[in-house]
Amino acid sequence: MIFKTMKAVILITLFVSISSVSFCFSNAFAANVQSVEELEQVQANIERQNKAIKDIQRRINEADGIRKKALDIRLDRAWLTLLEQNLIFAESVAAQEESGAKVEKYRKQAIEILNSQIELASAIAKRIHSRIELPEPGLSAAELAAANTKVFDFFASLNRTYDLSIQSLAQSRQFKIDVTEQEVLFKKNLAEYAANGSILLEMAMNDVPAIRASVSALPDNAELKAMLTVAENRVHDLADTLAVVLVMMDSLEMDTLTYQQQVISATGQISTDLFNLSVITNLLAGWGQSLWNVIIESGPDLIFKVLMFILIIYGFLKIAKIVQKLI
Repeated sequence: MIFKTMKAVILITLFVSISSVSFCFSNAFAANVQSVEELEQVQANIERQNKAIKDIQRRINEADGIRKKALDIRLDRAWLTLLEQNLIFAESVAAQEESGAKVEKYRKQAIEILNSQIELASAIAKRIHSRIELPEPGLSAAELAAANTKVFDFFASLNRTYDLSIQSLAQSRQFKIDVTEQEVLFKKNLAEYAANGSILLEMAMNDVPAIRASVSALPDNAELKAMLTVAENRVHDLADTLAVVLVMMDSLEMDTLTYQQQVISATGQISTDLFNLSVITNLLAGWGQSLWNVIIESGPDLIFKVLMFILIIYGFLKIAKIVQKLI
C-alpha cells in the first residue's frame, strides 16, 4: 500500500515537472515568436520607407519650380523617417537580445544598418544644408518673417539629423562597432554647424539696436515696429537653435563655452526678463553634469562663486521686473 502511494506521488511529481517545463518552454517560444514578429514588422516599415523615398525621387526628377521644392521638403522628411526607423530596428534587436530572445539573424542586419547610418545621416544633412536660402535684403517685415520661417524649418531638420546621428553612434557602440573615425568626422561637422549658427546669431544681434534706434526716431512707423519684432524673433529663434546644438555638443564632451556666453547674451538682449526660459533650460540640461564635476574638483571656493553668481542673476531679474513695471 505504501509502495503504491509513493509510486503515485512520484508519478504526479514527474507529471507536474514535465508540465512546468513544457509551460516554460511554450512561454519562451511564444515570446521569441512575438519578438521575431515585431522585428519583421519594423523591417517591413523600413522597406516601405525605402520604396517611398524612391518614388519621391522619381517625381522630383520629373518636377520643377514650386512643385519640386515641395517634393524636396517631403524627401527630407522621408529620409529622416528612414533614419528613425533604422534606429528603432537596431534598438529593438538590442532589447530583444538583452531579454534572451534568439535574434542572431537580425543582429547581423542591425549591424549592417548601423555601419551605414552615420554616412547616410551626413549625406542627408548636406542635402538639407545645400538648400538653405537666407532672406534677401530689402524684404518687407511680412516677407522677411515668412522667409525666416522657412530657414528655421531647415534648421529644425538639421538638428533632428544630428540628434539621430548621436543616437546612432551610441547604439553602434552597444553592438561593439568601432565608430571612432565616424565620430571624429561627425564632431567636425557639428562644430562647423555651430560656428555657422554663431555667425548668423551675431549678425542678427547686430541688427536689433539699429532697428530699435529707427523705431525711436519714428515711433509711429508701423513697418519699422514690425521689422523690430521680426528682428527680435530672429535672434530668439537663432539662440534657441544654437542652444539645442550646444546640448548635443555637450553630450559629446565638445567645447561650448564661447557659444554658451553668446546665447545668454543674445537672450538678454531681446528679453525684458533678461533670460529666455526655454534657452536656459536647454543649456542647463547639457551643462548640469559638467558643472557638478567641476564643483567636485574645485571644492568650496567654486561653490561660493556659483552662489554669488546666482545672487547677481537674481538681482538682475528683480531690477528687470521693476523696469518693466515702470515702462
